[in-house]
Amino acid sequence: MWNWIKELFGAAIKALYTVAMPLVKEEVVALLNDAEAQDAAKRAIYSASEQGLKNNEALDAAVEILKGKGLASGERAATTILKTLVQNAYCAMKCAEG
Repeated sequence: MWNWIKELFGAAIKALYTVAMPLVKEEVVALLNDAEAQDAAKRAIYSASEQGLKNNEALDAAVEILKGKGLASGERAATTILKTLVQNAYCAMKCAEG
């Protein structure tokens, strides 16, 4: 019986993943490439820096600033996406500095 339940849930999860993942991927890529979101991430980095924060504390503070601006919900996946956005913005800022 447990194997049947496991197979049923496995099939349902696989079907959901197959349908939802392309849409999720599209939304994530759109957010990461959005100029306004990138600008918000840069402003969040400056704000965290002005607070004297560094490394993971600065990253977490920048993500919280973006959440506070309503850029994404507080869900775990959204937090990961916002961390990626902040890290990408930070790298772009560092590269621009030379």
